[in-house]
Amino acid sequence: IRWILDRGFPVACHPEDKDHRYVGVARDITEQKQAEAELRDSAARFKTIVETVQDGIWAIDAQAVTTFVNPAMAAMLGHTPESMAGSLLFDHMSETNKSRCLELMQRRRMGIAESHDFEFRRKDGTSLWVLLNAAPQYDANGEFTGVLATMTDITARKQNEAASREMNAELEARVAERTRELQARTRELSVSEERL
Repeated sequence: IRWILDRGFPVACHPEDKDHRYVGVARDITEQKQAEAELRDSAARFKTIVETVQDGIWAIDAQAVTTFVNPAMAAMLGHTPESMAGSLLFDHMSETNKSRCLELMQRRRMGIAESHDFEFRRKDGTSLWVLLNAAPQYDANGEFTGVLATMTDITARKQNEAASREMNAELEARVAERTRELQARTRELSVSEERL
């Protein structure tokens, strides 16, 4: 299939002339149409990936205003992508984490991309722990324009780690108590043997 773009217009003729004349230009635009189709296909594939991936994708501008979240990221926080559009990054975290986030944003401004654990606050007030991979974004002039981050929900892992620490602390307390009991019993036995 070849795509042709043609343009033409009638040429003024003598009013008594029964012949009609046209001047026109035809241009082969097949390559342009193929490139447009490839671009549409690529955009559709990208949209499918972004909308179906289980990890969250979050983009913010240089002022930490949300410019994009995929459905998975919004769901992790108990929102929809539409309800998060235009919200501040800081609206989704505790006061304690805001200062840490400001420090991390400064690192992005310096061009540092990194991965780390971070705690957000869900819409219902519960904690959302994520493994966050953040990369600074720049425009064609090299100006910082924001951050693009992917996030994996690690809340269950963090809860398991906390439960494990709690269990270890409880076991250590029991061992310490049992050790004290055994030491006391050993002293009692030593005193009893000396009396015999």
